[in-house]
Amino acid sequence: MAGFLVIVVPITLALLLAGPRSIATYGAFGLCLVLEIGTILTTASRFALVSAAVSLIVFAVLLVYSRSKESGEKEKPKYGIFIGAAVGFIVLCLGVGPIRKRLLHPDQNSAAFRLWTWKGTVHMIGAHPVFGSGIATYVFTYPAYALTGFTRLAHNAYLQIAAEAGVPALIILAAFFVLALVVGVRNLVALSSTTISGSQPWNQRIIFCGIIAAAVAGLVQNFIDSDFYVFSCGTALFTVLGMCAGFRPAAGEVVAEEAPAPKRKSAVNKPVIAKERWTTARMAIVAATFVLCLFASLNALGAWNAKCADAALPNQDQGAEASSYYQTAMQLCPLNGQYPSNFGYKVTFRIGNNPTGAENDLRNAVSLRPEEVSYRRLSEILAAEGKPAEALKALDLGLQQSPNDLDLLLRRAQMSPPAQAVVYYQRIADLEMTPVGTVRALDAIEVNFAIADANLADAKLVQGNAAEAIAYYKRSVSTLQAYFKRKGGHDAQQMILRGGFDEDREKMLQATLDHCTSQLQALQANTTAPGQIKVQ
Repeated sequence: MAGFLVIVVPITLALLLAGPRSIATYGAFGLCLVLEIGTILTTASRFALVSAAVSLIVFAVLLVYSRSKESGEKEKPKYGIFIGAAVGFIVLCLGVGPIRKRLLHPDQNSAAFRLWTWKGTVHMIGAHPVFGSGIATYVFTYPAYALTGFTRLAHNAYLQIAAEAGVPALIILAAFFVLALVVGVRNLVALSSTTISGSQPWNQRIIFCGIIAAAVAGLVQNFIDSDFYVFSCGTALFTVLGMCAGFRPAAGEVVAEEAPAPKRKSAVNKPVIAKERWTTARMAIVAATFVLCLFASLNALGAWNAKCADAALPNQDQGAEASSYYQTAMQLCPLNGQYPSNFGYKVTFRIGNNPTGAENDLRNAVSLRPEEVSYRRLSEILAAEGKPAEALKALDLGLQQSPNDLDLLLRRAQMSPPAQAVVYYQRIADLEMTPVGTVRALDAIEVNFAIADANLADAKLVQGNAAEAIAYYKRSVSTLQAYFKRKGGHDAQQMILRGGFDEDREKMLQATLDHCTSQLQALQANTTAPGQIKVQ
C-alpha cells in the first residue's frame, strides 16, 4: 500500500494546486491528500516516508523552476511554500509518537532480513548473470541461495529484475527509466516556455511537475521493495513513466515564440506512410493492452475462485462446492501450480480420501510451480499410498530447491531411520543459530526448532550424554513456552505462517512441551525419567 501511495501523493498535491480555485477543488483533493498522507503514516513504513519526502522536494524544485520560466503571470508564486511543505512533512513524521519511535528505533529484524535477502539475491545473480533464472521464477530459484528465511520477493525490484532476467535486462530497464525522466524534464522545459490560455481551468505545468515527482517516488521506493511485481504499484509507476515520456501540451497551450508555419504540401504529394505507421502502432498498443487486461482479469477471477474454495473448506459437507471453485480457478489459470496443489491436497486427499488422484494433482503442481509446500504434500500423499521410497525422493527434490526449508527437513527426519533422523534434526538445530533462525520476515516463533531440539535431546539422553540433553531440552522448553505465551497457533503471525489453526499440531506441541519439561526436571534432579515421547 505504501508503495502505491507515494506515487499518488504528489499527483494529488499537483491537482490540488493546479485546479480551479473553488471550495470543491480544495475540499475534494485536500481530503484525499490528508487521507493518503495519514495512511502512509499508519503503515509506519520508514522508507515510504523517505520516498514521499523525496517526491515532494522534487515537486517543489520542478515547480519553482517552471514558474521561474513563466512569462505573463500577474501573481508571483510563494516558492518557499512548496519546499516548506516537504520539510513540514518530515517534521510531522518525527512529531508523531509511533512514527518517531519507529524511525529512531527501527525494527532491526526487518532491516537485517532485507540485507540478508539482498546478499542471497546477489549470489543468485552471480549464478545467472546474463539471462537470469526466468521471469517470475524468483520464488522457486531464490531458496537455493537464501541465507535467511523464506520470502517471495527480493524487497528490491532492481535486484529481482537482475536475478530473473539478467544484468543486461536491468541495464536496459534502467536506461528506459532515465530516458523517461529526461524526456519528462525536457517536456516540462518546453511547457514552461508557453503561456496558459484563459480558457484553461487546470494548470498543466503543475500537474506535469506532480507526474515527474510521482515517477521519482516510485523509482526510489523500489530500492527497498519489489513494487514492480505488485499489480497496483507496478501499473501506477509505469503509467506515470509513460506520461512523462509521452506528455504533450493541450491545444489550449500557445507557444510564446511561434515558429513560422511550414508551407502546406498539396494533397497529391502528401505522404501517407507516417500515418499508416502510426495507425499500425496504435493497433499494436490496443492489442497489447487488451491482452494485458485479459490476463489480469483471468488471474483476478482465478484468485477469487480460489478464495471462495478456501472459505468453503472448513465445512466438510461443502467439499463439492470447494472442488467446483478450485476447478474453475484451474481452468482460468492453467499455469498456476498453487491451485492444483491446494485442490489435490485439501479436496482430493483430505476430503475425498483419494490419494491416487491427489498424487496426479500434486505432480502437476510441482511441474508448474516447484514450491516446498507442494513437495511436502506430495511426500505425505505418497507415504499414504505405501510408497515410502518415492515419498523420500519427493522430499529430497524439495530440499534441492530449498535446502534450508525447515518443514521439509523436519518431514525428512520423521520419515528416516533413527540414525539418519538425528542428522536432519541436527541440521535444523544448527540453522537455529544462523540468520535462518535469528532473522525472519515475520515476527513469529518458529516451533520447528523446538521439535528438532526435543528429538535431539532424546537422542543425547539415549547416548548417555546428559549435559547436551539438558541443553537441548532447555532450548525446546524456552521456544515452546514463548510460543504458547503468544497464544500459540491462534497468534495472527502463526495463522499467516501456517495458513490457519491446526488443532492436531497444537496438541502435539503441548505434548512436546510437557515431555521436555518433565525430562528436564528429572535430569536436573539426577533421576532421569525412562522412556521417550515420539515427537511428530
